[in-house]
Amino acid sequence: MHFHIEVITDEIPDEVDIDQLLYEVTAFDWWQIGGRWKGVHAKGYDREKDPENLDENNRTKHPTDWPRHDLDTIPVKDIPEDLSAYAVLRDRSAYYTDEEPGWNPCGAFEVRYEDGLTAKEILAKYNITDGYVTTVDCHW
Repeated sequence: MHFHIEVITDEIPDEVDIDQLLYEVTAFDWWQIGGRWKGVHAKGYDREKDPENLDENNRTKHPTDWPRHDLDTIPVKDIPEDLSAYAVLRDRSAYYTDEEPGWNPCGAFEVRYEDGLTAKEILAKYNITDGYVTTVDCHW
């Protein structure tokens, strides 16, 4: 099962930064920046029509073969109003948009259930205004 996670960091993260945070959170067996949610921060972007996501026969490649989109990491202030995600992770806090998540974070994390809130509403509620947000496709 794949989950759309938005990861908040102080600096623009690389894959090692994301890997370290996700390793602390749960036992995902695979993850990818962007993936099925590649370009979700880019207004009007169509993953199915992006030439980088098409094979030599002009068919859409599997999402695990898609390269990152330039806007998979953006400043927190630029997050789209209607962006929904399964969870928002920052430092040692996990904010779920579902009341009962399908995966369990490790014990030391602060866990909050924000049923029905968008990612932007969660950030506003907890006064998270600085840093960067990165879209991650996680498998568990």
